Amino acid sequence: MMSQMNGYQVLETLKADPKLRYIPVIMISAVDDIDSIVRCIELGAEDYLSKPFNPVLPCIT
Repeated sequence: MMSQMNGYQVLETLKADPKLRYIPVIMISAVDDIDSIVRCIELGAEDYLSKPFNPVLPCIT
């Protein structure tokens, strides 16, 4: 759980700011119901991954 804003509010805030609206956002959440997924995509998320998830590609540093 996020302390100040929920994920929907973060998306709304990012997409409302002209300087930040084009940052790609991938939601990662333990909530896996279709309504939440659809809402996030409608708010501008590029993708939605349910927890737990296994990344296909290793992290490159």
